[in-house]
Amino acid sequence: SRSRSRSRDRDRGRDRSLSSSSSSSSEDSAEREERMQRERDDREERELKREQRKAAKKAARVQTAATAKAGLLQWRFLIKQDDPIDEDTFDVTLLASCPPELRVNSIVTAEDWGRLEPYLRESFEIPTSVKIGLQGKVLFSGKQALFFKVRDQPTLSTVRVQIERLGQLLVDETGVTVEVEICAVDVGKKLKAKSKPRTRKQEASTTKLDKLKSSVYGVTASTRSYVTGSWKPASSDIMRSEPEYLAKYFEGRGLTEKVMGNADYHPSPVVLICPFDSCKKSH
Repeated sequence: SRSRSRSRDRDRGRDRSLSSSSSSSSEDSAEREERMQRERDDREERELKREQRKAAKKAARVQTAATAKAGLLQWRFLIKQDDPIDEDTFDVTLLASCPPELRVNSIVTAEDWGRLEPYLRESFEIPTSVKIGLQGKVLFSGKQALFFKVRDQPTLSTVRVQIERLGQLLVDETGVTVEVEICAVDVGKKLKAKSKPRTRKQEASTTKLDKLKSSVYGVTASTRSYVTGSWKPASSDIMRSEPEYLAKYFEGRGLTEKVMGNADYHPSPVVLICPFDSCKKSH
């Protein structure tokens, strides 16, 4: 009986020892798993922070490049003509901003409305009684990438920020242009377009063309009729002295043949009369 009791005590002791060992092993396994999970989380967090730092550095480089390029863009200002015919539209091209080392009072850029507005008024001969604003487009290879309006310094500064935010697209694009129309802010008012100053060569060409017209029609500019002229030897002499007139003449004949089916519809090299009653212009 005593032997059996001692045997049972030994068995219980072994069971408790095995149970304790098993429990300790389970706890060790759980701790290892927890420690490994923490290590994995730490690695993932470090990797995430590393990627974020790389992305931030890249974004900073792109932003710096975009800011630099935006400052070097040339803004072309003009007043649009409803019906441009012969004269070239007068325009003014200014840098978006000027580098600090080159900044002097004589240089006007597109970053300071206080200096830009009076400069545009003087250049385009706009009276001070008319309030003006700007509306423009940033073009990438001729396609609109951004449209903007400017009325004062805050809106002008906002446009600069918007252009810079084009970021990588701005940096990568090689054909960036900025076209800006000067317009009247007041409802019902319209600005008058200005033509480019004529060069001496253009003035001389105009004088010679007037002589050619007079030789063909034989009357002054105020009374000449463009449908009763006739070609004369003096006309041929003028044509021979100005080769580009011949090129324009044959170009006009080719166009007349395409439109009218007959190159001799109107043989004068000076002007073509539109045959349609609805059109009152000469071409």
